This record gives sequence, structure tokens and C-alpha cells, in this order.
Amino acid sequence: HIHHPKLAIDDGILYCNDGDWIESCTSVVETETGEIQLLRWNDLSRTTEVMAQANWGQKPKSLNEQAA
Repeated sequence: HIHHPKLAIDDGILYCNDGDWIESCTSVVETETGEIQLLRWNDLSRTTEVMAQANWGQKPKSLNEQAA
């Protein structure tokens, strides 16, 4: 099945869906500065482009904090 790539911050919770490597050729990476980037591979130029970037400036809530 196919996943649609998306980065979103909702109520301090970061949602990352890295999409898929078959149809959208996307992945999620964390930079050295802690930013999360959604990248798309461009097969023609053999490069990646940043589709979206998230730098929420605070530690995301853990699963335990989300359940509370």
C-alpha cells in the first residue's frame, strides 16, 4: 500500500509520514541541528529536494505524555 508523505505539528505533537520509496520516492531525515526534513528523490537529476521542514523548537511529546 502507498503512504502519502506529510510533516505536521498539531498541539505540540510532530507527525511524520515518510511516504514510500515506490511511488513518491520520499524519506524523512533529521539534520544535525535537530530539524526534521521530508525529502523527495529526483531520479532525473539524481538529487533530493526538501519538500517540508519542521523545527518545532521544543521536545515533542512522548507517547506516554500523549496518552495522559
